[in-house]
Amino acid sequence: MKIIILILATTFFSQVYASVYTPKQKQLPGVGLEKDSYAIKGSCIEEDIHNLTYGMGSDIKISVLNGLNILDIRNTFSSFGEGKVDIGRMLYGKEKISLNEGLSTDDVTYNSFYELSLNYPSASLSNPILTEKGKEALSISPLAIREICGNYVIRSYQLGFKFFISLKATFSNSKIKKEFHEKINIGSLWNALTEDKMQIEASEEIKKNTIISLNAYQYGGDPSKLEDIIYKNSEILKGCTLDNFGPCVKAYKDIVEYKKENTLDNNGLFNQMNNGKYSLDPNKGPAVIAYGISRYAHIGYFDLDTNDIKFENRAKYYEMLFALENLLNEYEDHTIKLNRIKFLQNNANTTLRPNQDESIKFTDFAKIISENIRILNNAIEQCKNYDNNCVKNSEYVLKNLQECDGKPCSKVPLEISTK
Repeated sequence: MKIIILILATTFFSQVYASVYTPKQKQLPGVGLEKDSYAIKGSCIEEDIHNLTYGMGSDIKISVLNGLNILDIRNTFSSFGEGKVDIGRMLYGKEKISLNEGLSTDDVTYNSFYELSLNYPSASLSNPILTEKGKEALSISPLAIREICGNYVIRSYQLGFKFFISLKATFSNSKIKKEFHEKINIGSLWNALTEDKMQIEASEEIKKNTIISLNAYQYGGDPSKLEDIIYKNSEILKGCTLDNFGPCVKAYKDIVEYKKENTLDNNGLFNQMNNGKYSLDPNKGPAVIAYGISRYAHIGYFDLDTNDIKFENRAKYYEMLFALENLLNEYEDHTIKLNRIKFLQNNANTTLRPNQDESIKFTDFAKIISENIRILNNAIEQCKNYDNNCVKNSEYVLKNLQECDGKPCSKVPLEISTK
């Protein structure tokens, strides 16, 4: 999967990102997986792309979501069917963190985002055939089948796209965040965008200690088309502040026009979707929103079904899964803290930079957090490779991470004094 994050505005008050989730390589239904361990296996059955069966109907959802934390955001991607697999963890891994952070809210930020989701009819296997890999596995042993083909198979793809417009407020500390909610709130900013307001009424203290970021995220279609919209507005957005909100309004209008279903622009979002049909081209057609998975026996391949085999280490799959999840959560929390430090230390608005003492402290924290991230990353890779020492090592790593000023680094508030 490719994630593109473009920071295009140089002023601290308004920054625009174009973030796009695109799988590195699309695959047809028929790919095997080990359901309990996230491991993608080989394609032991397959079907020509033109023979896929499409379900009936489609549905569209439009919503505005406010103040969601990272756990809520993670639920954006999940599979359906006989088993549930966290597709975000399984296929996107650590790279998915950028979207989590981009849409989530914490102690010193508040995020409100518009979501447009469209689910096209799902594409399913209709009459799959055995591949050479599948024949090879059957010629060896049941254990080889499990290792090569996995114990479940992806039998269908839920196709569609997701499009987000995010309006995020970042504050110097929690006190300013509270004042912002009491005197302005995020809803007034959405109103300003839609009503063409050129400035936001706010106290000087709030103006100096609040950053408003306009962000756009696309999942599905052609990423470069959204990038073109962002680039077109990059120069004017450099002048967007709470006192001069017009450039944000202009950029917002262009983004809204881009995602309209009836836009005359051939590069618009809906015009990228290949009429809802699956495509192996990663920049064409809808994205895979979710996978439908089932046992091989339930699609007629009983000889490939190994779910009744008793593995001596089957319990270890669950232990490794739990250990990996804990490591990924801690890695994500550390990454957010490190990005917060960089955000405060390097922004163009001098009134929102840490004072000298805070800057020295944050620099020290950044070194510690970076080292913790390195250690966590090594432990994550060990678990992803199903190393027998995964569980033991993850427990040791999580227990012995360096602290920041006597506190777990992932829990340090990183607030700065108002000026």
